[in-house]
Amino acid sequence: MLTDRPGRAILLFALPMILGNLFQQFYNIVDSVVVGRFVSEEALAAVGASYSITNVFIAVAIGGGVGSAVLISQFFGAGQTTRMKTAVSTTLVNFLCISLALGLSGLAVNDWILRILKVPANVFEDAAAYLRIYFMGLPFLFMYNVQASVFNSLGDSRTPLYLLIFSSLLNIALDLQFYSLDLDPNDSTVWAARVSALGRIPDEDAVLRESRHALELFPGNAYFSLMGSFVLARRDQYPQALLLLDSADVSQQRVSPTVASEVHRVRGDYLEKLGMRDSCMTEYELAIGLDGNNFMAMNNCAYFMALDSINLDRAELYARMATESDSTSTTFIDTYAWVAYQKGDFEKARALIDRAIAIAEAAPADSTVTEEIVEEPEENDENGPSAEIYDHAGDIYFRCGDIEQALAYWRKALAIDPENKLIKKKISAKRIIKE
Repeated sequence: MLTDRPGRAILLFALPMILGNLFQQFYNIVDSVVVGRFVSEEALAAVGASYSITNVFIAVAIGGGVGSAVLISQFFGAGQTTRMKTAVSTTLVNFLCISLALGLSGLAVNDWILRILKVPANVFEDAAAYLRIYFMGLPFLFMYNVQASVFNSLGDSRTPLYLLIFSSLLNIALDLQFYSLDLDPNDSTVWAARVSALGRIPDEDAVLRESRHALELFPGNAYFSLMGSFVLARRDQYPQALLLLDSADVSQQRVSPTVASEVHRVRGDYLEKLGMRDSCMTEYELAIGLDGNNFMAMNNCAYFMALDSINLDRAELYARMATESDSTSTTFIDTYAWVAYQKGDFEKARALIDRAIAIAEAAPADSTVTEEIVEEPEENDENGPSAEIYDHAGDIYFRCGDIEQALAYWRKALAIDPENKLIKKKISAKRIIKE
């Protein structure tokens, strides 16, 4: 500070202080994020109601530190080491006493302050509990700010910043850890909220770990079985996913028909991945029987019926119902097109596959939306048509007599899935090749 160029020295000195003030506010922001995502709206409102009060004490701590730093920096700059040490020790002792007095006073008038601010009754208790913890930690807040000011007055603004970054990261870790330890082991709703929040982040390892933990507390809970199995399915661990899903109790006494239907539908998906087509179809029919609005089960059942060329009239019914439920789903429309193709209605199949491709190609190609863990892996409609859709389009156009367009679609499919040997054979032979 004393030997460098003034402009550069001031800039390098000020930047850590600015960042430090930002991290100081980061504490409340992190608390708000954690309780907002993992606890409840009332808990978030409680932290927000306390924000103006905590800011007052932060301002007092910062102001007191800055005032003390003026004297300390003057003595330091003048080379008066003895008086500087006296100023530092006096500052630390005085502000420790002040912080203890303010903390005890705050604990005594905690509820009174919240009543003056007219904090709503539904968040009053949470806000009071949050402030009590804050007042108990007030001496630590004051001593950090005073010591940071001492470092700043000696020309070292980086050390306080490093300490603040460390404590901010520690605050995040402890917030999450203490929340995890505080979960009510008798309340499945709270555990479901936690698993759901972890799925939105998304944190696959945490979702799987917490789902398994929750199943130890709530055996047979279908939600935790589903969420944990989704993670395993996303990792292509279908035997393990099926085993975890089979722990779900789908009896009428435990879950609604809608939930039971979804469990059967997902079990069907896993069985198909394991090559157990007959068992897979049985699960889909069970899912549809339990919930006539489980259109994903209808779609999947129709698709595999079409692949096997069985029950095509029923497959067409399921595919049509699924498509009518969501006219923008390229997955549903592609299935409907493939059923029409298998029934020999190639013109209808072409109209449907054109519609699917148009919808998929109109979607953003570079979507960066974070994918939540709320379902097992499916084709992503937001990233353009899949190789399967283009492959189906090639087959359909070939049957309609448009060989050039069929080749164009097969080439697009190969560009997406370059290791697909069947598509390579189709392009080479310029005709449909059966598997």
